[in-house]
Amino acid sequence: MSATLRPRGQIDVLVARLNGNSAAFRLSENVPHMESMNQTLAETIFYGNTSLDPEKFMGVAPRFSSLSAANGTNIVNAGGTTETTTRRSG
Repeated sequence: MSATLRPRGQIDVLVARLNGNSAAFRLSENVPHMESMNQTLAETIFYGNTSLDPEKFMGVAPRFSSLSAANGTNIVNAGGTTETTTRRSG
């Protein structure tokens, strides 16, 4: 199984032509789109869970979420006792 991040930025061709520098215009219009892709990828690396969203890949937090799991020896026990030590806020 694999996951692919492939959104595509689109701009209005007529507006790009009116701008005079279509390459710079395309870049300026797609920077927010690229930032969104970066944030989605960064979030998925840490918190992606194929059980909740099959379109994404398994992130670090779900892989290493239990000290008693088979891979529990790979987890450093920092002494936290609540879920807030491993979950993102918000």
